[in-house]
Amino acid sequence: METIARSKNLYGPYDPNPANPILTNANSSEYFQAVGHADLFQDARGQWWGVSLAVRSGPEWTTFPMGRETILTNVTWENGSWPIFHNPVQGDMRGWSLPGIILDLPGDGPFVDEGDNNLTFPPNSSIPPHFVYWRPPVQENYAISPRGHPNTLRLKPSKLNLTGTDGNSPGPGGQTFISRRQVDTLFTFSFSLDYAPTTLHEEAGITLFLTQNHHARFGITLLPLPNDSNNGTTTLVPHFTFHAISYIPVPPSFTLPVDEAWRNKPLTLELKTVNQTHYAFGAGLADGSVPVKTIAYVGGDIISWGFTGALVGAYATGNGGNCSAEAFVSDWTYEGWGQVRDNWNGTGLGLLGL
Repeated sequence: METIARSKNLYGPYDPNPANPILTNANSSEYFQAVGHADLFQDARGQWWGVSLAVRSGPEWTTFPMGRETILTNVTWENGSWPIFHNPVQGDMRGWSLPGIILDLPGDGPFVDEGDNNLTFPPNSSIPPHFVYWRPPVQENYAISPRGHPNTLRLKPSKLNLTGTDGNSPGPGGQTFISRRQVDTLFTFSFSLDYAPTTLHEEAGITLFLTQNHHARFGITLLPLPNDSNNGTTTLVPHFTFHAISYIPVPPSFTLPVDEAWRNKPLTLELKTVNQTHYAFGAGLADGSVPVKTIAYVGGDIISWGFTGALVGAYATGNGGNCSAEAFVSDWTYEGWGQVRDNWNGTGLGLLGL
């Protein structure tokens, strides 16, 4: 919530607004909660606005994967009076008229609602400016269109996985993980992965990530075949692997041998929202001959913690062991297809498509 006080002297005394708090959704059933950290500004036409932060959680505070987001509300502020905010904050509000959409602006990178349309990482291009690392990146672990693999992003594996050796520090070897932010309630994120692990426990895949202690990952790893001694020797084959970690109960981890017809072929890995509260991980052949099949589900509550918001991306790791198999990512696509801006009952109520 926001309160305000004023004084003619910087060092006080200050007089509080009798109408405090001037901005709050506390103790309400509103979908937007934790409203605060507000600033006031005037636009070119002299109209007052308040810009602040809020969480799309509802009063349940169970699922809010995008953390604290920026919101805008109109304000009336007459000379000699206190500013009056439009309360409560909601997903559909009426206020001052907005200017037309202006896209010719300085700077690089996409607008927040553009998504990623099949990024192929062509030669002489750069990693997009809206891509995010969890820790300071080891630059040599990422390369665009390396020799022999044009139109890919090469990931050199790190010894540390997404959890890290001690759960908090990636150490000097870095953590090979590159991502973008989830910016839609409902979305589909996918990429093609060309990956041939050669050492036990090497792994690369796709992840829904908040912190090293709150995430889910789905990938390809090299493991022994179950119950296969092969005359005293171990046969290592690619497996699908799923693992989640959080401060609340998570789905059980599992591994599943990759179908022989899929081995040594580029795969499409996919992460999508099933609804407002759950995500699905899936895989298919990158050439489209076998469509993506859902293999694992996870709740959005496991990454609804704190205020920073979820990332979706790709990783490569040796899971603590020596590793050398590089992963090649292409056809990186993020498509938002819906925003929930009000309490949603599973129907169209509160759902505004993009």
